[in-house]
Amino acid sequence: MKRQKLIKKIDTLDQKLNLRTENIRVLAQDTHRTFKKIPPVWLISVGAAAGALMATMGPKSFYAMGITGSRLFPLTSKAFSLGKQFGAGE
Repeated sequence: MKRQKLIKKIDTLDQKLNLRTENIRVLAQDTHRTFKKIPPVWLISVGAAAGALMATMGPKSFYAMGITGSRLFPLTSKAFSLGKQFGAGE
């Protein structure tokens, strides 16, 4: 490759890296803001419960349960929104 092509390729990769870095920074700020809204007692309690559950079930089962939960989340969120639409939970 010629020098100019290499410089252009490096510039393109640098721009992509800058975009990804900016996306990660924004996501980190949003996550930080969200965690600041949650009371520390809840964070500690949920962390302790998750730790106890993992110790009881084992890491592989706990991981499998987390994957299953992440797959079911869209379904449950749609079900709850439909329930609210039809007046459930009022």
